[in-house]
Amino acid sequence: MKGKKRLIGIITAIFGLSLVSLFSAHANTRTKANDTNYTISDVTNLQDFLLAKETPDLSEKNYDLNGDGIWDTFDLCLMKQAYTKQTIEGERNTLVAYFSATGNTKKIAEYIAAYTGADSYDITPAIPYTTEDLNYSNSSCRANQEQNDASCRPEISGSVENMDNYDVVYIGYPIWWGEEPRIIDTFWISTLDLPKQTTDTRISIAVNNHTLMATLADNSSAKAFAELLNDGPLTLDLHDYGNFEKTGSLPQTLPRNDEPIDTDFGDLILYQGNQFVLYYDKNSWTFTRLGHLDSSVTKEELKSILGEGNVTVTISLAE
Repeated sequence: MKGKKRLIGIITAIFGLSLVSLFSAHANTRTKANDTNYTISDVTNLQDFLLAKETPDLSEKNYDLNGDGIWDTFDLCLMKQAYTKQTIEGERNTLVAYFSATGNTKKIAEYIAAYTGADSYDITPAIPYTTEDLNYSNSSCRANQEQNDASCRPEISGSVENMDNYDVVYIGYPIWWGEEPRIIDTFWISTLDLPKQTTDTRISIAVNNHTLMATLADNSSAKAFAELLNDGPLTLDLHDYGNFEKTGSLPQTLPRNDEPIDTDFGDLILYQGNQFVLYYDKNSWTFTRLGHLDSSVTKEELKSILGEGNVTVTISLAE
């Protein structure tokens, strides 16, 4: 792989336009900025300005892109559009590689490829995923088994021709259990000849003379939980609730990333910001996902290890 290779991950964001006057501010110019080249710093400065955050001196800046005499969210949208266009026009040899199990990611990838003039490549599994393979309510389905094994590398059918010719690669994929599908790791390592660019944080849970291994999710809640463990092992007294979970209080409140979740055995959940929950059966509610036990234990084994009633667990960062 040539040293010039740069990887750009696709981050999907929703930018809401507000027509409330709070997000509009008068500027000292009415000149359109059609020929101005904008940088990411310009985008950040205007965004901070509209949010009434501290900014450097912007008096000489021409941020009135639509020429209406004020700086507002419409100008910010136009600036982002201009910056994106400038970036795209300055690039060459671009590839959009995507994995799409149900077709949703494919639609977005095709749009990006058409917009950027890039080539596209469908990351196709050697063994296609069936509907049952993607039945997430079934803990033993193929997708769940793969996601529970951080070392899993599903085989890809085919390869990208002349990969070294591409300067920019966009990678698109669905989110499975808060992470990229394992087939993306296959593509990342084998096709791009690069190490995976995310670092999974793993923890150990000592309970009843057993040690359970788990991988934390990629969100601010899990990161704060890992920081808590940086101070040393954490011992929690968990009580049984509903015949499907063990739950106990944390020593401090963590940031929440609540979402509707259908839990399954092995899920590690944050409830109301201050409750650690280890599931050994199913439940549905609005929670924050902290992580999931690795696939080395079955549902029946987990129930047996946890036992009935209260249980004490000691959680540590894995070596």
